[in-house]
Amino acid sequence: MNIVGVSFSYSENSMAYRGLLLMDHFLKFSDIIKIDIPLCDSNKPDGVVPETVSAFVEKLRAADILVFSIPEYTSHYSAAFKNAMDWLVVATNYNSTLGTKYPTSDKPVYVMTFTPANEGAGHRHFDMTSELLEKLGAEVKQCTVKNTCWMHLVPNNFSFVEQECKEILNTRVQKQETVKQDMSNEVPGWIEKYNKWDEQWKK
Repeated sequence: MNIVGVSFSYSENSMAYRGLLLMDHFLKFSDIIKIDIPLCDSNKPDGVVPETVSAFVEKLRAADILVFSIPEYTSHYSAAFKNAMDWLVVATNYNSTLGTKYPTSDKPVYVMTFTPANEGAGHRHFDMTSELLEKLGAEVKQCTVKNTCWMHLVPNNFSFVEQECKEILNTRVQKQETVKQDMSNEVPGWIEKYNKWDEQWKK
């Protein structure tokens, strides 16, 4: 089973990434991705993305299960997570049929948040995070916050994440056939409209 973990934090020594390192003891991730993609700066529906984004998309496509480690920033999901999801939309030609043919479509996703805060914090982004992931076709299985991480998220304290890992390993996965997105009729029209609109600003 191909389980891919993604740390949606640009911080070099993030709890998001180190939490995945603990989980790797049980899950044996096929890949742990430390997010490193540029700011989404495209508004042209041509599917053209940087190489780092293409590589990220392909790793998501190859996964059977995704574990997203998303920090809470000011009662919201992290900017790194939103930026990555925006790139998924760009990479699929601004897919107008939300929820289909994304690299997250029909995939079980587990959301983890690791925080130094005490109980009662760290979970406030879960509703909006789940809503966004579901718009991109994901099957959000569970959102879990692990609190007091300065005390418990320490090397070799595998019991801190053991229960969540057991639940992930018990996930039933139906292998989805990869379907290439066919927007051959729609996309050229969008690009033509974009080019006409863009040209007006160049005069």
